Amino acid sequence: GQDLMHTSRFIISCSRTWLASARCCHGRTVRMHSTSSRNDMQAAQRLASLTDNFPPWLKQELRTDHAGEYGAVQIYRGAYVGMKVRELLGLDQDATARALGFIEHHMQTEQKHLEVVSLLVPPSDRTRLLALWTLSARSLGFFPALLGPRALYWTIAAVETFVEEHYQHQFERLEEEKILPEASQLLRRLCGDEVEHQQEALVALYGSLPSASIPSRGPVVASWWWIVDRGSRVAVQMSKLI
Repeated sequence: GQDLMHTSRFIISCSRTWLASARCCHGRTVRMHSTSSRNDMQAAQRLASLTDNFPPWLKQELRTDHAGEYGAVQIYRGAYVGMKVRELLGLDQDATARALGFIEHHMQTEQKHLEVVSLLVPPSDRTRLLALWTLSARSLGFFPALLGPRALYWTIAAVETFVEEHYQHQFERLEEEKILPEASQLLRRLCGDEVEHQQEALVALYGSLPSASIPSRGPVVASWWWIVDRGSRVAVQMSKLI
């Protein structure tokens, strides 16, 4: 009977954590007051008046950027819940506390990115797969976090490596075509934040930044990295089409 009571209390605690996370994050914008954040919002507001004149390829890419930033917020929401479960279980308390700080800091940045990109993609132009991305992205954050901080850090490093490539392709094409310099600069800044997230994940894993852009990994991590990378590429293509 006592074991059942402890189990019930644990389930209730987990449920409260999930609900608190949803209330904390759903529908709420995290206001970042840094100069960089204000500059990004101001640039996006200026560019928003020009979106009708964007080339078709850029509109399609921004559609995927919106889906990606939306997904990033969902990854961290899922990760937050997974890590809070570990906290409730008393697992690796110091490492768990550091991971929660990592999650909260990154989630604020991704929420800011979502606000910025949302200005450039009218609701009618957004992918219709956001419900699917909510489920898949929250799972991508939750289960690695539940396994432990290192699994989460590897997942974030893999995601951000792909995102860096994704954004880089966009701002380099804008620069090659010599159009919309403010859009190119904005995408560069967003990309810079993603690179910073990748580096912070790698530092959390190694204690310092590895010399190689993609460090050596064991077969399990390498396989997971491949799955995350391919899944991200499929999500981008689906978001373009649907």
